[in-house]
Amino acid sequence: MAVSSEDVARAHGLDPARLVLDAAMPTWNAAVSSRAACVVRCLTTADVRAAVRIARELGLPLSVFSGGNDWLGRAVHDRGLVIDVSAMTTIEVDVGARTARIGGGVRSDVLARETESHGLAPVTGTVGLVHMLGLSLGGGYGPLEGRFGLACDNLVSAELVTADGSVRTVDAEHDPDLLWACAAVAATSGSSPARSCGCTASARSAAGWWSTRGRRRNRS
Repeated sequence: MAVSSEDVARAHGLDPARLVLDAAMPTWNAAVSSRAACVVRCLTTADVRAAVRIARELGLPLSVFSGGNDWLGRAVHDRGLVIDVSAMTTIEVDVGARTARIGGGVRSDVLARETESHGLAPVTGTVGLVHMLGLSLGGGYGPLEGRFGLACDNLVSAELVTADGSVRTVDAEHDPDLLWACAAVAATSGSSPARSCGCTASARSAAGWWSTRGRRRNRS
């Protein structure tokens, strides 16, 4: 790809330090070896929007990297553009609503520690090192599933970036079908959102903020 990373980044209002060309990305399954043509390391939703626009301009397929836990290594599209949200780790707990608004790079164990201080327990997977973004998109078998279902069953809202670069917030009242798609389509198709719903889905799941229900812990 004969293009300067600085030129591409500046053309889309992105800090050049956030864009890396021809990069290897570590995934959980070391047997999978993929090399991205371009990686955008996002800190904000604006960074994600820029990444989507860059992918469209360069004609690159998209994938989203939160923690790289997928056993098939689908977080890194070989010779594609990777939207890296692993540094988006903000957690905002609403005790009254029993929800947590989390960035796309938040790990399960980190969320559990944060919510525990508020007397809440999130519905996560069984391994603390796995990131919540993937768990919330069509899966998330964990210790609380018998009573509260999977992690994806507890996704109550999401801030999304669509393929045209628009930012949308979806919940039970606003685009509920799109919220359902985020939580359920990946499970029914057996693949990651980047694959099951094409480019639009991979961009949507990249946005960076997810709200999940918390369960009050019994301290007696």
